[in-house]
Amino acid sequence: MHSNYIVLVDESGDHRLTSIDEAYPLFVLCFCIVEKSAYTDAIVPRIKRLQFDTFGHDCVVLHEIDIRRKRGAFSKLGREAREAFLKSLTQIIADVPMTVVAVVIDKRRLAQRDADPYNPYHIGIQYGLERVRHFLRATLNKPLYSSIQA
Repeated sequence: MHSNYIVLVDESGDHRLTSIDEAYPLFVLCFCIVEKSAYTDAIVPRIKRLQFDTFGHDCVVLHEIDIRRKRGAFSKLGREAREAFLKSLTQIIADVPMTVVAVVIDKRRLAQRDADPYNPYHIGIQYGLERVRHFLRATLNKPLYSSIQA
């Protein structure tokens, strides 16, 4: 059985409980559920176009920490080019119809609660996939959106 959806997963923070960064004591696992047609017909072409327009090729990985900290290819962007890139990327994300499932774990509370707590990554995967499964079963492969324009 095939689904009409693709699930993109990313994390924020680290899952270690041995050294918790008080400035960011969270571990976040985010699942973005997107229709395959939107992914192939709109997201990928628009991201590729943005990469070509900004860098002249599509080999640059759009890794948030590199963008934010101006590392790698992003260190070479001037202020105007950087602002144009961020505006375009933000618009692409805003235009994409998606369902977001986010699991946010306060590692301080988890560590205090249990003498031998579960790994935050494992908790995030368990709860996140459980909710993704509920979403997919509820939609019965019916598209959420008729289409979006590329």
